[in-house]
Amino acid sequence: MLQDLSASALGFAVWAVLGISQGYLIGYGANALRFHAKTLGNRLLLAMMLSVSVVPVLNHLICAAFGMTAMTIASFSSVLLFIALLLRDWKRVGALVQCERKLKVPRKAIAICILLWCALDYLMICDLQFGSQLYFPSTSLDYLKHVAITDAICRSGVPPTNPMYSPGELQPLFYYYFWHLGAANVAKIMGSAFDGRAAVLSGAVWTSLVLIAAVAYSARYFRFVKHEAGKLSTIAVLLLLVGNLYILVYLPLNAISVINHLKVLPSIIAGSQDTINPFTVNMFWVPHHVAAFVSMLTCIFLFKESCYSEKTSRKILLALLSGICAASTVGQSIYLALTLAGTFAGLFFITISKRSKTSLATMFAVGITGVAFALPFLRELVHSNHHHEPAIQFAFRQLDPLPWFFGNQQGIMVWLVELLYFPWSFLFGMGFVLAAAVYYWKSTFGKKIGEREEILLVMIAVSMLICTFLRSAIVGNDLGWRATIPGLFACLIWSANYMVMVGKPEYPKAKMTIFLKALIVIGLLNLAADFALTRFGSMTFGGTAFYDVRAVYDQLNKQTKVNAIVQHNPIDRMIIGNYSHRQMAASDDLQGFCFGPTKEEYSQVASDVKSIYLPGLTNDELQRICGKYHIDFLVIRDSDPIWNEKDSPVWQFPLVADLPHAKAVVINRHKLIEPSNR
Repeated sequence: MLQDLSASALGFAVWAVLGISQGYLIGYGANALRFHAKTLGNRLLLAMMLSVSVVPVLNHLICAAFGMTAMTIASFSSVLLFIALLLRDWKRVGALVQCERKLKVPRKAIAICILLWCALDYLMICDLQFGSQLYFPSTSLDYLKHVAITDAICRSGVPPTNPMYSPGELQPLFYYYFWHLGAANVAKIMGSAFDGRAAVLSGAVWTSLVLIAAVAYSARYFRFVKHEAGKLSTIAVLLLLVGNLYILVYLPLNAISVINHLKVLPSIIAGSQDTINPFTVNMFWVPHHVAAFVSMLTCIFLFKESCYSEKTSRKILLALLSGICAASTVGQSIYLALTLAGTFAGLFFITISKRSKTSLATMFAVGITGVAFALPFLRELVHSNHHHEPAIQFAFRQLDPLPWFFGNQQGIMVWLVELLYFPWSFLFGMGFVLAAAVYYWKSTFGKKIGEREEILLVMIAVSMLICTFLRSAIVGNDLGWRATIPGLFACLIWSANYMVMVGKPEYPKAKMTIFLKALIVIGLLNLAADFALTRFGSMTFGGTAFYDVRAVYDQLNKQTKVNAIVQHNPIDRMIIGNYSHRQMAASDDLQGFCFGPTKEEYSQVASDVKSIYLPGLTNDELQRICGKYHIDFLVIRDSDPIWNEKDSPVWQFPLVADLPHAKAVVINRHKLIEPSNR
């Protein structure tokens, strides 16, 4: 555990140094979002946003053309340039620091809050070890793919190979991996003594801080109340912690289910495949989608600034940066890229109605630039996808919590209930921020809608339309889960403005009602329940067995070559993907077919591999399967059927790791690292 903590602390430092250095250089060089006119604190906020928004696609292009080493050299160079810039403008930087002091910015309070948040975030994603007992959080179910993809990039570069499927030869990865490319870069900088897991965990914590920075900046950008900019940013950031109303229904239902059927606790307070996840859930589980959302916001901000720039050269530069941000959004989350495209479509119609030729030209420039920079990655996606059915389908969203009560029932009465409940389902899924947003519009009814409010209106309209009528079809409904983020953000901004309006004489209609206070309390309780379930929901799985599994993989990672194929029994959920930093022939029945192959293609490989772990396997069959899929090492757990089958041909091979609950055998000695080279 201490090793994880120290490695993640180092990884966080690398993420922060790279992010601030690269983002600051971009902001300073292009004077993006009026960077030169900002205070030091606001410059840091913008630097964090710009690094997540501009750098990912540039990393991809550099790595694809010149390799991982070139990307790492470019990263080091950016840090050196940043240091040189600070030294050159040392007096100016000193003046900015003095300005911050005059503004009486509570630096100590901010630093303490950042440290507390980082500690809480890390607690939600790290393993907890007590002696020889190991307990992983529920987020490990998602982080196994983050770690596996990051390790695959470290091994193969760009385009990466699919770490979870290898039918005899390595396959290209079908996924949006730009965020993981950044994690691989951090892992490379940290050195061979560390693996992709530390870079991923630290990157998740860093990305959550980037979202907080983006919300703080956005609250000022979308400030519809006079003065109170600092207070507005603080409230907006705090509202990230207020969850939805799911706890009112799903916690009791899940508790009853656990008691009656002895089921495992759920990982979060959630309902159907169309759950609306709070910001905290997104920050803990899907940092790449969070990074994509920040890229989406930055793209829109730069586009708007470009529209109103007077100098042609500056207009072109900002449009170019905006398009690059759009390309980064594509490479970090294809689903949020779809939402960004929908948002631009809405803004396009508004621009036509205003007959603004300049804005239309800028919009086309942003779109063309985005497509041009994203095209190499999109070609990779097309080449690596074996699925024939469309990835996105038309379907009406399930209205939580009705599926719990109606199941698969159909009929006029069910449809009538759904129709009546439809608007309330969003209140159930969004909670306080939606209710306060409605109060905001009620209090400002009749006021002229400004351009910045139009952006938020388009964002929430597109978000609602996508999550209501479309869904992704590979596994779950990632499109529905991620497309709600912009809508949730728009409501958060309006609710923050409303809370600032409360008590001001110029806004007599703005009041903090008992209803709103109750929603805040429920949202915070929902947050606490999410925290508890994320950290302790999987406690029934941990213990000595997983401690031994991780220890076996630690030994394998030290003793095997990076191109070795290390195989486990793919019948299990691949929690061990967090620790195996090597290629697999087949991962598990949930993740195995998500990143390129069809279910049929994956199942054929998985069926062969599973037979290794069943009694009755002959030595010839074992040799044939391992030879066919080039399997070099086998990991056997005490839950595998052959664990006590001493006649299994698996046990004729020498052990490379031997613990009470897990072992590893050597199939191909050539993939062992010689002791002198370790």
